[in-house]
Amino acid sequence: MNFDRNTVIGFVVLAVLFFGYFYFINKEQSATRQKKALEDSITNSQKPKPVRDSLAEKKIAAVNDSVAKVTSAGQYQKALSGAEQLIYVENDLLKIAFTTKGGQIKWVELKNFKNSDSSLVKLSASDFDKIDYPINTASNQSTRIADLFFTASEVSKNVDIQTVSFTLASDSAGPSIVHQYVIKKNDYMFDFTIKLNGADQLLSQNVLNLTWQSKAEQLEKDLNFEKQQSQIGYSLGNEYDYHTIGMKSSKEFSDKVQWVAVKQQFFNRSIIAKNSFTSGRIDWVVPDDKEKVVMRATANLRMEVTGNSVELPFALYYGPNDFKILKAYNN
Repeated sequence: MNFDRNTVIGFVVLAVLFFGYFYFINKEQSATRQKKALEDSITNSQKPKPVRDSLAEKKIAAVNDSVAKVTSAGQYQKALSGAEQLIYVENDLLKIAFTTKGGQIKWVELKNFKNSDSSLVKLSASDFDKIDYPINTASNQSTRIADLFFTASEVSKNVDIQTVSFTLASDSAGPSIVHQYVIKKNDYMFDFTIKLNGADQLLSQNVLNLTWQSKAEQLEKDLNFEKQQSQIGYSLGNEYDYHTIGMKSSKEFSDKVQWVAVKQQFFNRSIIAKNSFTSGRIDWVVPDDKEKVVMRATANLRMEVTGNSVELPFALYYGPNDFKILKAYNN
């Protein structure tokens, strides 16, 4: 069949019109779909969101936490619950509140010093402050002693020395722990001994992994200046060193550590290992001024333990950053 020129032009025009029509229709449909999607999105955003039952979620979380604690407590179930009791011991310089929860210090009050609001200086008085370490409670189960309730002894007084002990006993005749504190007359430093009966069962790989946390809360009127004058101090390999808290945020100890200290302008709190820690690390945070906190420090310290029935001797210092007082301890 032969086509003349006009016929060919006619087919071309029809083809152009055909494709142009479909292009226009497709573009209109795409625009309509986009508009519909936008309208649906706006409608969905305006729909009331389902209300989350935060109270129910908290209850579920509390139940799960409770189950986890019971499981991890192993043979120390009885020590999981109890009423916290405070035991007070004081000498000429200090008043110390000990707690049965964790068998440790609740706070230490310095009798001869006042802070900016004229109340007596109180150190280690926050929930952050603690001495803690993990213990094995059953096969493949462990917990931390700060979560357990100890039984307190009566305060024993002998001339110029006072002694108080806190005992953690298992539900059966298993391993036990005693935290003993000896407070001397007219002294800012006092002894702290951890007695482990069954250390080979209580500690993994014969190592005590002790955590010492200390929160230095604002005591002076000028918080910024107080931060500038505060330091982390330590004795590494029997050599003293320190870091101003704004210059670094951690220190790793690869050698034996005799003690670590939080030095807060005029006041000091320290933990001393009489037989030295094997190694460890201390980290600290300097919060914003609005928190009224100088720093929060966490020391994780390792100590190798040999034997079954062992006594680990420490000392704790809560007092002024007085050169003469500190030098007298020869440490």
